[in-house]
Amino acid sequence: MREADLTRHLSNDKEAEENPDTASKVAKDLKGIKPLVFGADDDYQLLQALNVLKGLPVDHKPLTAQASIEPAKPGK
Repeated sequence: MREADLTRHLSNDKEAEENPDTASKVAKDLKGIKPLVFGADDDYQLLQALNVLKGLPVDHKPLTAQASIEPAKPGK
């Protein structure tokens, strides 16, 4: 059930007037996205969850980027 299906739902007519072809733009953007498949062979999180349930060691994925925290500099 969506909010739009309910009686007295909120609506925004201004946005529809400004962008009448938004749906076609969104459809073009979504065309190249790979669909989500649950339980696929490359589902890392699922495989690690199964390892936990089986009592096997869990592999930790290396972090791709680490944030560096610098101490705050006092103002002049």
